[in-house]
Amino acid sequence: MAKRKKKSANILRDVAETAAYAVMGVFIAIFIYHALIFLLETDRPVIDVISSSMSPNINVGDMVVVRHVRPEDIKIGDVIVFDTLSEPLPVIHRVYKINEDGTFQTLGDNNNGVQHDWEKRIESKDIVGKSMLVIPYLGWVKIVVCDAVPAVCKILSPAVYGRVR
Repeated sequence: MAKRKKKSANILRDVAETAAYAVMGVFIAIFIYHALIFLLETDRPVIDVISSSMSPNINVGDMVVVRHVRPEDIKIGDVIVFDTLSEPLPVIHRVYKINEDGTFQTLGDNNNGVQHDWEKRIESKDIVGKSMLVIPYLGWVKIVVCDAVPAVCKILSPAVYGRVR
């Protein structure tokens, strides 16, 4: 009987330790995320990719680190993240052309030259930032967690829930 109580106490201690590490991990992730917001000067510094429009260079499940970029520093060939009223999620595409009025045109690497109307005039105010690093497969962690328990991602940080097409 004494062995059974000791074994139960060990199991409870192990569960409590695991829960404490999980909570610590969440707080560390939130801290790092908010530090990146400050350091990279954008409200969405880390974004997971859920579309194949940029394959094979950026794939579904990749994590993209995004930094603020001034419009005048954007060049043809840069990969930018931007908001559009036509899509519910931000879009990550390559700058295809800079219009005379200072707006931008983009095109997904995997879109076979087909450009959507909303890609033909992207204003500076809609640009979230420029891709500075692609981490293969890491986005799957966020995709799986946010798909399984969307409330967790929304509660922790609305920006964490952001994804790109």
